[in-house]
Amino acid sequence: MTFTPAGGSFRRLVQAPRRLACPTIAQSQTGAIRVGLMTVKTGPLASGGIDMERALVQYLKERDYTLAGRKVELFVGDSGAFRRSRAPSSRSWSSATGSRS
Repeated sequence: MTFTPAGGSFRRLVQAPRRLACPTIAQSQTGAIRVGLMTVKTGPLASGGIDMERALVQYLKERDYTLAGRKVELFVGDSGAFRRSRAPSSRSWSSATGSRS
């Protein structure tokens, strides 16, 4: 017994991953790449967070704030080591950077 579905749906099912992997129209993005770094900059763990920020800034300076031919905008926020809730911090972060949720 052979399997031949009506309407060629089997062929479409087999070709679907190829269509997703290779879209027919490739569109490049324009504008700056926005990078957000939320780290601990206050409290007992501040030294690690400050070092992370310094390392990222140094990396970007060495590359003239450009990655993949596009400028990079860096946003750094303090996660607040002593806050009981992280929600206000993340809300203020998204409103300050204009990111969409």
